[in-house]
Amino acid sequence: MPRMDPEAHLLDLDPDDVVDEYRRRGLADVPDAELGAAAAAVIGRGHPGTPSSFLLHAPLELIARTTLLRLVDPAHRTAARQRIAWLAATHARAVGPQPLPDHRPTDDPASTAAMLARAVDAGELDDAGDLAGSLAAGTTADELVGLAADVVVPRLGAAGHGTIFLHLLRTYAAGSPRAAAMFAALARELARHPGLAVTWADGAGERSNHGDLDEALRSVPHLGPLESDFIAPTTGRVESAGLADDLLRPSVGSSTDIAQATRALLRVAAESMLVDDAAVAPYGWSHALTIPQAIAGVARTASDPAAAIGVAATHLAGFRASSGAADLRRPTAPPSTAPTVTELATNAAVHPDAHLAKYTLAAIEATRTDPSHRRLYLAAAGRLRDVWRERPIGADPILSPAPAAGS
Repeated sequence: MPRMDPEAHLLDLDPDDVVDEYRRRGLADVPDAELGAAAAAVIGRGHPGTPSSFLLHAPLELIARTTLLRLVDPAHRTAARQRIAWLAATHARAVGPQPLPDHRPTDDPASTAAMLARAVDAGELDDAGDLAGSLAAGTTADELVGLAADVVVPRLGAAGHGTIFLHLLRTYAAGSPRAAAMFAALARELARHPGLAVTWADGAGERSNHGDLDEALRSVPHLGPLESDFIAPTTGRVESAGLADDLLRPSVGSSTDIAQATRALLRVAAESMLVDDAAVAPYGWSHALTIPQAIAGVARTASDPAAAIGVAATHLAGFRASSGAADLRRPTAPPSTAPTVTELATNAAVHPDAHLAKYTLAAIEATRTDPSHRRLYLAAAGRLRDVWRERPIGADPILSPAPAAGS
């Protein structure tokens, strides 16, 4: 009997009928790792034209969901696995038939990385995608992150999500070549807007600093919302409004402690989710944690780790300036109780929203990075869960027939 090909089944699976098709096609018998690899192969085929938010998030969402799957309540593993199949099938339906990219592994990673940087700077979308694919095929995850960090970290193209991909890949999917191959589509989007970047932090590691980053982030003034809540204008206003020079530059430099700075970023971001405007939670406060956390997570692989921390702080300061009405100058105490990791992971793994999946994983990771504030991060993830509970999600093939516990 020929061996089942889960990738082929995902490519033509009707996502609206995923519950029945998951069983009928035998996907229930496919091991977790193989299901995740097949989904990555589908998503790694890329997309024509300008991607929607769903397509842009798909590589990150997939890694988050395959990681959360390890933490879910066993009673809801089937629904969480069906969500992974749904994600891949929805991607395939959205982009239509796409050829499988043939990215030959580079035999000179350093030169390929340099060419990738030039292609992104020149706005050469196809070249950037091809070079990124070749780089991913010819390196380990650690090597890829080390070579790509300087290209990706300061850039605001791809909604600033390139660094999230690098961090998730190295932390949770380092052994998956299929997952690494998804870098090509994200690199292509960096080249779509080559001029969008954080620049004030360049050379930060060569400058002295005397300020406290935690205090600076808590002191960001509320400038009011912008007409657009996209990442680039939100982050870019930190430089244009002078906040980078006034608040961040004195606090980031040669004496910056990466671990301490990371904890400051995580805590201010989580407190923002916990006490600030709930309307901003799904797409604002979620990014205020996931993007800075990812940048801090790869900072040590960059040629200037302090500059990377400056970029991370710029993202968080942008959200605070645009949406932060609460006064965080005094740290916020979390509630006396918080949801468990299992409860949060189960809810996020089954729920259809990509941001909830990414944020929940980020909050769980933060409990390991900063264990003394574990309850803060779990409570923040619980608040985002509760915000989504109050939002209708419409017809959903997985939740509508049999909602998962906590969903």
